[in-house]
Amino acid sequence: MSGIIQANAGEFLPAAIATESLPPAERRTRLRDYINWVEEQLLEAPQAEADLEHHLVDGLYTRTMRCPAGTTLTGAVHKRASLTFLIEGEISVLTEKGCARLTAPLVFPSAAGIRRLGHCHTDVVWATVCATAGTTLAEVEAELFEFVAPDEE
Repeated sequence: MSGIIQANAGEFLPAAIATESLPPAERRTRLRDYINWVEEQLLEAPQAEADLEHHLVDGLYTRTMRCPAGTTLTGAVHKRASLTFLIEGEISVLTEKGCARLTAPLVFPSAAGIRRLGHCHTDVVWATVCATAGTTLAEVEAELFEFVAPDEE
């Protein structure tokens, strides 16, 4: 079966940070803080480089990422809305809006400002498509992404 399957938030969240009963703004803040904390922990572990492919054509930028099963990762904050394609695999994703287990093939819009924590249950191929005025990868990344540094938090 493909599509969105609701995941148990316990896949990512310890009971101490359960957020279901919180007002929406507080819930988003607490989940964002948790994702940032997990990223700090991940940065202390041995790192694997993501297999990224970049394409830039006529004002459209596509970033395709390949991750092996068992990978836990965080993503940059996207400054603009984009289209997201889960081309292959199964991944649980936690954002400030909640947790979902996603199964390919799947295409969905992604709002600006979202921060993600993911865990790949299988090998995953994930692509994001965004409009851009940039003509180089450096320009595109500066325009579209906000990379969170551990000391910014």
